[in-house]
Amino acid sequence: MAVDGAFERPVSAQELRAFQALFLFCGWLLYDDLSPEELDRLGRDAAMFSEPPFSQVAPGSSRAFRSALEDGAVEDGFARTVRLDRTYLFYMVACSHVSPYESVYRTDDATMFGPTTLQVRERYAQWGWEFEKLGSEPDDHIGAEFVFMAHLLDRAAGCLERAGGQGASGEGEVAEVLCALRGFLSEHVLVFGPLYLDNLAAQARTDFYHAAARLASDVLASAERFFEARAVEQIDRDRFSVVGPSVEGPSEM
Repeated sequence: MAVDGAFERPVSAQELRAFQALFLFCGWLLYDDLSPEELDRLGRDAAMFSEPPFSQVAPGSSRAFRSALEDGAVEDGFARTVRLDRTYLFYMVACSHVSPYESVYRTDDATMFGPTTLQVRERYAQWGWEFEKLGSEPDDHIGAEFVFMAHLLDRAAGCLERAGGQGASGEGEVAEVLCALRGFLSEHVLVFGPLYLDNLAAQARTDFYHAAARLASDVLASAERFFEARAVEQIDRDRFSVVGPSVEGPSEM
């Protein structure tokens, strides 16, 4: 199902750059295995989560994420604990019941590499973005989808900056890119993303990933409102939702 209609809301390059930064950051958190050095750097820079765009778009979850980093900075074995939680959440899906792949939520047999995977791959190619693990991992990982949206926002913001920073929508390249962004939100990310992020927060065994899930969820909800997007399909929440942490988890935690 396609989302019809031109994107007509006036936007500024500054607004688009803010959402670009937020989607890029959340995509990184959700997709990458963070090294101890990266976690340490996040801890040193934790004050940035009290500043825009974090404080404007997601003040509560940004404060919680900052708190998780500051607590981790004085916690022995913080990087190891985060790594174990990531292993549980993203690689032990049979135990955590939290799959980051869109097709799992949108196929009758809950499998990866379903039709939506190919649809997402085609959308990436259409807008000149290449998934780094093409062929070895499904393209519809939520972290990759967040980074792709950051790519679209970078393109739209660049157009506005070259035109003076402020743009009316409705026609032209900026409107075309933002219409594609709204369509991708509506046809893909918003269909499964809110439920996935709720599940991730519920199953997380560290404050770090609980807060990261809430931050990504708030960013997604804000983008839904700002870009006037809406999910084109409602998936069965009873089929996929989880309540609280499952009994099994990493034995070393």
